[in-house]
Amino acid sequence: MENTHINAGNIRLIKTKNVLPQQQLMYADPNNFHEQRKKQKENLERKDYLLTVYQSGDEVMSAYDKDKQVLPRRYFQRVSLLELSKILEHIDDGFWEHPNLKSDLSNASEIPFNEKKFGIITNIIVSPLSEQLEKTYVESSENAFFENQRSFYAKDFSKEVDQKESS
Repeated sequence: MENTHINAGNIRLIKTKNVLPQQQLMYADPNNFHEQRKKQKENLERKDYLLTVYQSGDEVMSAYDKDKQVLPRRYFQRVSLLELSKILEHIDDGFWEHPNLKSDLSNASEIPFNEKKFGIITNIIVSPLSEQLEKTYVESSENAFFENQRSFYAKDFSKEVDQKESS
């Protein structure tokens, strides 16, 4: 019978169970390693997701001047997982626009501050774009996966931990 209780005494066993020594992992099958990395790269670079991006003017950077704020807008962007991770990494950063700003930002320092229009991303919705991901999403929804996850994460686990510690 497997021990399901985790404590300091058996944590090493859990961490090392069914783990190959490092040398065996590195040299087990070099062809498989390259295939694995190739498949990973394909998955990360495939543009399988559609973003719905909502932006509005940045009141703080524009000093509440509507003329210095971008107009509110919604736009769509087809992205890969790598692109999505970069976008999400900087979602809380504001941005600015100018009609003369080059796409590579090489002339950014030449744009006068008082001509910039400032904005923020207020929301991003990530949707599956590929047929395979869409089918998986719909199937998960039909099988109550999202409902179960909402229920699980809505539960307040801190009360359980506090009760166990006090007993």
